[in-house]
Amino acid sequence: MRISVLLSALMLTFSSLAHEPKAKLNITIKQVRETAELNTFARTIANLVEVYYPELLHTLKGKQTEGRKAFTISFGTTEKSKPVFFEQGELKVNLNYFKSVKTTISGSAEQFGALWTTHYPEDVNKVLRTLVREIIHYKNADLTIKAVNSYISQRFTFNSNNPKIIPDEIKKPFTIASFWRFMEKRSNQSLVSAALKQPGKFSPQSNPVLYKAFKEFVLSRQDKQIWYPVTVTYSEAPDMERFALRNKKYTETYYDTLITQLDSEQFKPYKNVKIRIREGRGVAATGGNNISYAAPFYRSNPDDYGSIVHELTHVVQQSPHYDPVWLIEATADYMRYYHGYRGDIRETPGGHFTRGYRYAADFLRYIEKNYKIKTFIKDLNVEVRKSSFHVPFDRNSYESRMKAKAEQLKRIDNYLGKLTGGKTTTQLWDEYQQWLLKPNRELLWENQGQFGVSLSELEQ
Repeated sequence: MRISVLLSALMLTFSSLAHEPKAKLNITIKQVRETAELNTFARTIANLVEVYYPELLHTLKGKQTEGRKAFTISFGTTEKSKPVFFEQGELKVNLNYFKSVKTTISGSAEQFGALWTTHYPEDVNKVLRTLVREIIHYKNADLTIKAVNSYISQRFTFNSNNPKIIPDEIKKPFTIASFWRFMEKRSNQSLVSAALKQPGKFSPQSNPVLYKAFKEFVLSRQDKQIWYPVTVTYSEAPDMERFALRNKKYTETYYDTLITQLDSEQFKPYKNVKIRIREGRGVAATGGNNISYAAPFYRSNPDDYGSIVHELTHVVQQSPHYDPVWLIEATADYMRYYHGYRGDIRETPGGHFTRGYRYAADFLRYIEKNYKIKTFIKDLNVEVRKSSFHVPFDRNSYESRMKAKAEQLKRIDNYLGKLTGGKTTTQLWDEYQQWLLKPNRELLWENQGQFGVSLSELEQ
């Protein structure tokens, strides 16, 4: 549940176990160093490779490319500005670089990697660009490579800067990268791998109509963005590094998608998302564009990535009064299930829609499917965002609360009645319960992930 404080709110969600990601890479740290900070630093590099290499490969080469099956990480020396470099097939941690940054980071040895990612986001970005170099071997034109590097820097949001897009600078790498991203968002698919094969085909000059739309979008902004940075802090729980990095990756992947799903007129999405992995009780909490995840819970449930979709939905919902509670939590679980994170929860009779979460999420899915309402969830969230169902009441008065509750249900009944031939919410719930008892009925969630990329797809 969530308690509203002015316009900010705290959302708590009880997460169900999601799909277990499949390990794709075998990463070995070749030498063990005596310095604890260096060991932690090497582990951080290994985690970055494990998390981002498969998606970089997918982005740059396409789905069917297998890439490396294993990485060996060892230690060596080169110019100080490079955190890592490839030499004779091994990924080398640069000892000169490590020595240069070690004196600038204060904290325990166990926190070194987490603090490094926080204090040196652009250098973390250099690790990704080193992987990019290994994947594409830099055989294309220099401008294209610089555009790819710019794309990677912004797409995976380790760049702490927020460069201004100047559309008239059509030969600048950042402008080209932004144009690619604009094209991707319109077509809902990655174009970078295609651009690498035929750079000229995907240049602004070769697409005058799209470039005109891109320029208009950038100049007007419309309170929308091409890049949405995601930052993650996990120095409070440095042992949760792998979960933190995956959380960041999935948040990057889904924020655009959820904005599109729950868009509405005058809607202004947050320009970034901030994630914090903390010690403490609970599961997860969201307030504005800040999401915190409780490390103790995720140590026991490290693969509960469905909760990421749930919490990120709250960021996009922007419901000023967190009311009706059941409808808001139902929408968040709806998005979790729709993108393939159902776990082993079965559709069975029982519960009540006012309990929200999975009970009401299944109920909303039933209404959507049975009454063939294509934009049901999106439109329903618009009403919640507009506070159409919100009824103020005196929290100290039981009578006031009961009157508000009755009035709220009446408003929801009126809304649903227009879509279902005059049926009330309670009538629809009773009908849904009877439908659940039918033998050989169709599944509610057979089209998981149809709005965008599913999380399980990222693991393939």
